[in-house]
Amino acid sequence: MLRSRVFWCIVALHSFAVHAQKSLTEKYVGFSFGNFWNMHAGLEPGTMSGRPDFFTEFQPVVAQSYTEPVSRTLAYTLEAGLRYHRLNFGFLEGSLGLGERFVGYRADFGSGSERIELTARTKFFALPMRIGYGYEFSAFHFRTGFQLTWLFTPKGDAETRVWTSTGTTGHQRPMNGELFYQKDNLVYFMEDLFRPLISMYTPYIGIGYNLDDIRITFDISYNFSPYPFRNFVKTDNPFGNEIIDAQLRGLLVELGVHFRIF
Repeated sequence: MLRSRVFWCIVALHSFAVHAQKSLTEKYVGFSFGNFWNMHAGLEPGTMSGRPDFFTEFQPVVAQSYTEPVSRTLAYTLEAGLRYHRLNFGFLEGSLGLGERFVGYRADFGSGSERIELTARTKFFALPMRIGYGYEFSAFHFRTGFQLTWLFTPKGDAETRVWTSTGTTGHQRPMNGELFYQKDNLVYFMEDLFRPLISMYTPYIGIGYNLDDIRITFDISYNFSPYPFRNFVKTDNPFGNEIIDAQLRGLLVELGVHFRIF
């Protein structure tokens, strides 16, 4: 009788252990460093320069067509999240981050000794939120999902580098928040600070490798968002194109280090 009870206790404990191993909740904190390939175009150089008289000031070089090369900027993120693992199913994850996003723009006019390079960069305070699914293969994992990043408080600058026969030197002028839709009334100052100006919608894919309690990740995401410029930003652009439904978009490549907590 005693032997039978011991046997059934062992069976029950084994069954409980097997069931317990079917799921696991993992917490993690970490950071990532990213390189953002700015692929947006059509944002209107005069406006991005922060100089309303851009096309008048830099005649005749800017009277011809221009190109908008792809530029690169940086992204930094601190991140904390949860993963719910299920045996033979994979894992679901959710995370919230805190960091900065730098968004760049470039336009080139002319060629040779008669040319102008316009570069602009805006820094945003960023809150990325990630929801996704993944699957582990031993120490490796693959994941995919969707990320929404809120961008706040833009601060930026623009530089115009000029090469002409007259030897004109470059100029720099701040852009700050004046390019973007914010309340003009000072009563809404706090709303201007804390209301997200831009939301970047981001599908992502990534891989990772577990080194015991440390995980190395590599993610690629395609970002796109409306670019909400103020209505009063006008230039004397001779091409007549206006910023209507312009989008900020680009490819973000991130390398991350996460510390796993069970």
